[in-house]
Amino acid sequence: MKSRLAVLLSIICIVAISAQVQAQTPPPPPPPPPATSKQPPPRVNKGGDVQMAFLISKVPPVYPKAAIDAHVQGTVKLKTVIDTDGTVIEATYVSGPTMLVQASIDAVKQWRFKPTLLKDVPSQVECTFEVSFHLDK
Repeated sequence: MKSRLAVLLSIICIVAISAQVQAQTPPPPPPPPPATSKQPPPRVNKGGDVQMAFLISKVPPVYPKAAIDAHVQGTVKLKTVIDTDGTVIEATYVSGPTMLVQASIDAVKQWRFKPTLLKDVPSQVECTFEVSFHLDK
């Protein structure tokens, strides 16, 4: 009888200890939420297998009066990024007369292009454009 009682007490102790361990162990954390961040559209450089962006609408630059009065003329080179919808979202000065830079950027940012597709996916395109200013003689 003592051995049965000892076995029974041992079983009760094991069950009680197991219940305590389970009560102390926290549940596993919930899974992380699904990723909702949008990846930026692919960006390609003009050249190689990529064709020149197709210009739909070109706004001419406004020749600044101060540049006209100073007889400043020349070509401003801008590095641009054309977005997936065909709008110019970045225009960065590369070279040319500084008096003509802002007028060049203002004009180029109004230009519109046909969206560029890369494997049927709308893509951003990096291009370099030149905007020329010449005084009539």
